[in-house]
This record gives sequence, C-alpha cells and structure tokens, in this order.
Amino acid sequence: MTLLVVGPAQAQTASGGTGASGGNGTSGGSGANTVPDKLPERLEKRISELKADGAEILGVTSAPYEETKKGSSKGSSTAELKRLKYGSKASSGTAEVGPAQYPTGCGLWVLVYRQGNLIYNDSLTSCLYQVLDIQMHSGLAWSRWWGWQELYEQTFDTDDSSSLDTYIWVDCSGTGTHDYQGVTNGFIETYDGREFHAAAYDQIDRIECG
Repeated sequence: MTLLVVGPAQAQTASGGTGASGGNGTSGGSGANTVPDKLPERLEKRISELKADGAEILGVTSAPYEETKKGSSKGSSTAELKRLKYGSKASSGTAEVGPAQYPTGCGLWVLVYRQGNLIYNDSLTSCLYQVLDIQMHSGLAWSRWWGWQELYEQTFDTDDSSSLDTYIWVDCSGTGTHDYQGVTNGFIETYDGREFHAAAYDQIDRIECG
C-alpha cells in the first residue's frame, strides 16, 4: 500500500493534492443505502460533483456535537484526538439531518468512498454559528483477518469559523480485497469557553484494488 501525504491542511480554502487536505469540501461516502435529502449545502454539492465524476456514493453518516466537561477534551487534546475507534458500531450515526436539527446546532459528517484506486475519508464539521476553534482528527483503516489496521491519520484545525471541511486518502493499488473504514473525532470550543465533541465513521466493503 502506498500512502501519499502533503503538508499542512488549509481550512476553508479549496485545495487538492495527495494524502490529505483541508478546505472547501470533498465529500463522498458509503455505509448507508441511500444519500439522505437533508445535508449541509456544501456536502450535497460535493456529492453531486463526485457522482458526476463517476464515484459511487452509497451513503453518509453523521453525529451531533455534544457538550463535554470543561477540559475533558481540549485539556488532553493529543490523547483524545488520536483515539480513533475502528470497528466500533457505537460511533456510527444517521445523516438524515442538518446542523439545525441537532440540539447544539453543530454536526459532524463522515463519508468514505473510492475513486479510481484512491480511498477517501471526507469529513465536515458544520455549525449554525461561528465558534472559536474546530479540530478534527481523521483516520483510514482496512480490514485484516485479525481486525482493523490503520493506514493513515491526520489532525486538522481552524479558528474563528463555523465549519471545517477536510479529506485524507490512501492508494489501494495492488492490495487485493478489503473493507475500508474512515473515522473522525471532532472537537469544538465556543467563545464562551464551552467544549463539544463528536465522533462518526463510514465504511465501504469488499473493495477490490487488484
């Protein structure tokens, strides 16, 4: 497996490249049977772009941001951000809502899809209001006979924004058939010092890459 990586992510700026990126959305996914109607506008736009390019979009998962005890997430940011739980069904969510339907007005959306021989984890945090800080830690893993093996992970961060849109990818050329799972943990801090956390994953199965 070839893992290709580029430099620091640029939040809220359209960006392409290899390995990872932050920016104005790349989103596609799998794990559910249909793409729901109610999604953040940039997510729906990206899904349409991907479909036009021939990507198979099976679904998208999401989870609400929930308030955490002060210091419980950001206070131990390194440990918490990197604790990606592959294979945990508890982290899966529904995508049939937008930020307005979540109690805190903030949600996390995760899409995993294949385009050519590249497997993507596309993730979006979107809020109805601007916040002080958004952090997302995203990873990609593939299935092995003994469980899940992480292939790549990266942390993204933006300040004074209402959203953060990122993606990472791996090249699966010549690796045979595997399931792939993308997991993202998100953390938000508001201007009044409140902290919020969300975790979601998406998965595509039986991907044959030659």
